[in-house]
Amino acid sequence: MPKYIIKEGSIERFIGKVFDNIIKKNRQKNIKAMKNDPKLIALEKEAAQAYSDLEKYMKSRKHTGS
Repeated sequence: MPKYIIKEGSIERFIGKVFDNIIKKNRQKNIKAMKNDPKLIALEKEAAQAYSDLEKYMKSRKHTGS
């Protein structure tokens, strides 16, 4: 497993970028950045699925104004 040097604030920036790419449907950037860590790729896939499920649920709950 690769070792990472983690500096203050880098975790938040990394996670923010991962979710930005998921939201923008640009997951290839995530996969490319994580190519050497299969565990991170699996976690990113789970996060993308969770985001998709949340988005579907929220759209199904959307009410029309009346």
